[in-house]
Amino acid sequence: MSENIRVGVFPLEKDAQTCFERPDCKHPGAEVEILKMVFRLIKVNYTLLDVWKEFGEQYDFGAKQKNGSWSGMIGLLHQGKLDMIGLSMRMSSEREEAVLFSYPTRVFESIFIIAPPSLTCTRQFIFNAFSRTVWICIILTFMLFYAFSILMNYARVRNRHDEDFKFSKYFIDFFNTSISTFPVSNRLILLITLFATFIFSQLYQTDMYAFLSVPLSYDIPFRSIKEALDIVERKKMYFAAFDAQTLLCTPATCNRYEQVTKKNPVRRGETEKEVQDLILKGGIYQSTVDSDLLPGKLAWLTTNQEFLIIRDEDAPSYYVAFSFAKSHKKLLRKFNNALIEVLPAVSTITTGHGYNTKKLPFEMRTANPRAPLSFLNHLLQLFRSFSIAMFACIIIFLLEYFYVFLKNHWNFKSFDLP
Repeated sequence: MSENIRVGVFPLEKDAQTCFERPDCKHPGAEVEILKMVFRLIKVNYTLLDVWKEFGEQYDFGAKQKNGSWSGMIGLLHQGKLDMIGLSMRMSSEREEAVLFSYPTRVFESIFIIAPPSLTCTRQFIFNAFSRTVWICIILTFMLFYAFSILMNYARVRNRHDEDFKFSKYFIDFFNTSISTFPVSNRLILLITLFATFIFSQLYQTDMYAFLSVPLSYDIPFRSIKEALDIVERKKMYFAAFDAQTLLCTPATCNRYEQVTKKNPVRRGETEKEVQDLILKGGIYQSTVDSDLLPGKLAWLTTNQEFLIIRDEDAPSYYVAFSFAKSHKKLLRKFNNALIEVLPAVSTITTGHGYNTKKLPFEMRTANPRAPLSFLNHLLQLFRSFSIAMFACIIIFLLEYFYVFLKNHWNFKSFDLP
């Protein structure tokens, strides 16, 4: 074939380095290397065009517009400015109507990229030592025991006072009976209570120490697209994207996407740095990544652990492939025949020359769980609990004072002569 094939490429992370146009570029990018190997096998002349420099298209493979035309590199294919797209893109039924796809080269997963999550402090050691049910049982037991003690005291002192005995003296005797006057049953209950209190205090102390020693876990805001849409709808986070980037959706979620992004619009950036800044400020960037590079559902995007990858648990996997203009069916057949020979080496190429490496797995819990007590995380809890208890005591004191004041004022009025 004597014609020169115009292949459109733009710099894209490890798939196409910024020097891919130059013949002397030693490491042009993983997919550019695959492309060159295939063209070398089929012996076809080609020219790599940087669509960013030539046509001003940046990070846009192509999306169908309302008028039926296509944006991005697919639009350049339709306009006859390109013959082939030299970066593999996601295969879809809509795109298959516009371009010719080669055999799939890799399988990609739908992911979200967010800023590093914050730690969830599980060291609320004062009240978390016992569950809510245990605390309720302790309070109810205390109230029942106290009511039972009052009833026993009432049965013991009600016949000790005559009718002329002052009620105030009766009240004091009722609530301040010495233990020496307790019958055997009361003393037995008191001993059981003291023993149970000792056991509970030891258990409480042990549980508090366990909470102080437990590894801290990270607060992952969402795990699937449905949960991400809920968070964006509540405006706790937002979607971040490049100017011409479209969001991935399935028929089950596309309508929800439109509703949510109307309430909380997508924030866009022109450059990679601008998009990264949006992510660090609370943005959710949607993308795809080679499934062979993901160690699990959570992983770090880079070795410096600046961004976190969350694999969408509800989204399907995607095939990616090179694409051609509809008029190049013959070229596509040749390309596919050669691509079959190259496919076994694709995984080696994509991880070679430092292009891509397996993502670092994300550990949900901290490696070093033991940490010293701190003022903000621990002593402040104690001070806050103490302040709330003291505030309750002050409220009760004011109510008592107000009651005594009203009682004295009422007695004063009742003895006032006309």
